[in-house]
Amino acid sequence: MKYCEKCGKPLGDDEVCTCQEETIIINPTYVQNERKGMWKVIITAVLYPAIAIGISFSLATSYLGLMGSILLNIVGALCIYLGGFTLLVIPLPFIYFFRVGCLKKHLPLWKRILLGFISVCAIVGSIILASTL
Repeated sequence: MKYCEKCGKPLGDDEVCTCQEETIIINPTYVQNERKGMWKVIITAVLYPAIAIGISFSLATSYLGLMGSILLNIVGALCIYLGGFTLLVIPLPFIYFFRVGCLKKHLPLWKRILLGFISVCAIVGSIILASTL
């Protein structure tokens, strides 16, 4: 007869002890709340890049700069959506301490910070690119 190495429970021939099984608990309330708030994320992912594209149209000096600006705005919108941000300009300490403005709180901190940084840089960069190229 075999025994579990961790807890000493008697085991059958091919039996695995329950103390070694990982249990994943999904909170249905959290998933439901995340789905409810996705409309805010979608509005943010459309609104901020749309404003930046409008500014880029007014500042554009060439078609190349305008096309690059639109591509950067698409990248910014994707990062907003993937990060779950309901506000675009989020101070990083708020993301860390209070998780304000980020709907997808289950994302690791480094992903939230990286996606927030990329989205802000892409949208600001799109305006700069449109006005300089």
